Amino acid sequence: MKVTTEKTDPGVATLTIEVPAEDYDKAVDGAWRRLAGRVNIPGFRRGKAPRPLVERHVGQAAIDEEALRRLLPEQYDAAVEEAGLHPIERPSFNVEQFERGKSLVFKATVSLRPTVEPGDLTSIKLEPEPVTVTDEEVDRVVDRLREGQAQWLPVEDRGVETGDQVIADVTIKFPPREDQPEAESSTTERKDTEIILGENGYPQGFDDQLLGAKPGDTREFELSWEITTGYQPPAEGQPEGSQGEPIKESRRATFAVGVKDVKRKELPTLDDAFAKSVGDYESLEALRNDVRRRLYGEALRAARTATENKAVDAAIERSTFEIPARLLEAETEALAQERRQALAQQRIALERYLQIMGTSEEEWRSEIRQQAERQLKARLLLDELAQRESIEVAPELIDDEIERTAVAYGERADQVRRSLRADEGRRRVTTSLRRHQAIQKLVEYAGGYPADEMGVLSAEDANTPSSTVEAEPEPASVD
Repeated sequence: MKVTTEKTDPGVATLTIEVPAEDYDKAVDGAWRRLAGRVNIPGFRRGKAPRPLVERHVGQAAIDEEALRRLLPEQYDAAVEEAGLHPIERPSFNVEQFERGKSLVFKATVSLRPTVEPGDLTSIKLEPEPVTVTDEEVDRVVDRLREGQAQWLPVEDRGVETGDQVIADVTIKFPPREDQPEAESSTTERKDTEIILGENGYPQGFDDQLLGAKPGDTREFELSWEITTGYQPPAEGQPEGSQGEPIKESRRATFAVGVKDVKRKELPTLDDAFAKSVGDYESLEALRNDVRRRLYGEALRAARTATENKAVDAAIERSTFEIPARLLEAETEALAQERRQALAQQRIALERYLQIMGTSEEEWRSEIRQQAERQLKARLLLDELAQRESIEVAPELIDDEIERTAVAYGERADQVRRSLRADEGRRRVTTSLRRHQAIQKLVEYAGGYPADEMGVLSAEDANTPSSTVEAEPEPASVD
């Protein structure tokens, strides 16, 4: 057998296999004998008819087909082993020469296990991600805490002002649409509804009509407004990902608002007593320090994740990959299906989502394909790096990660724990942790993580796998 191998596409090999004439003739001999045992020829028991009679009965083409059916896979398997290839699917065959007495020549095209050749990963250098918390950010959190303890007190000496809470009966009457003038008006009634002026979803101008109103007053007015129902396709020449012009639709309605009660918001005084009321704090300064520390922890974790993402992207840029197109398409479809299911859980049809985002299904799928390609490349690269660096995960770390993951599922913790402790679950957890350690190695090459100047991260935080790479699933298989 003579074998030549050609890489016709990334991750795809075409083998040209030449089988000696005597091997092909042996295959033909075996083929007619097998067929002789399957057919009934008058005057002979099965398998006992002479070859010429069998050939006339079933036809030479059927014998050749039977010979190739058995011979091609056998010769292909031997050729793959000789060439040292690692296919991930069944091959497609193309027979170029088959004639008795001559050598058999055929081609086998097959997708190969994706490969990666890492570049100089030690040359990766990243600027440290900034980790800052401003006084304004701390103030916003403290203000939200104050809002949570606000009291609504009755208003007796004035009319409604912006920020007040109004309890009212609201009647909204919509006239017939312009394209349906014969239709009847539609009316919506809302009893004892709470309205906070300046913080509600009513059309612009609604709040202005209630200013100065007092309990017992009824305000009647008409408003017109526009709503966005979707977006036009992006104009030619616009940057990729741009939204087209919004599609607007006019609305008009008559409102009748019967004011029943008016209350004003009173925030607690910002002092030590307030700090003690929201937690175990001795003073307002202690509360602000704790808020700052928590915000710093969030910012630091975000900076660490950004550092990991940048390190992985830089490593991908420096490396060479061979990924079969079919494997990439399978990964893309799996990711697209995952996104469709997520939308379905939110009761949003894909068509509606695309309309809201102002994009087409082709553009949506193209973006998903880029994400799928990044996921595939990241997994390949991290697995290769883990192997080269001889990264092994300690059993106790695997057990800790299984427990941490299970606890996060609350009432389903026991079920998740059993699943992850099984062989397949444990393998996935191990793979995830191993890849995370490979990410940490890349970050080490790049200059390290942002410094934890406030000491907010525990050892568990530092070793917890990030969401940089979808480490759990293996690359999608191709049948």
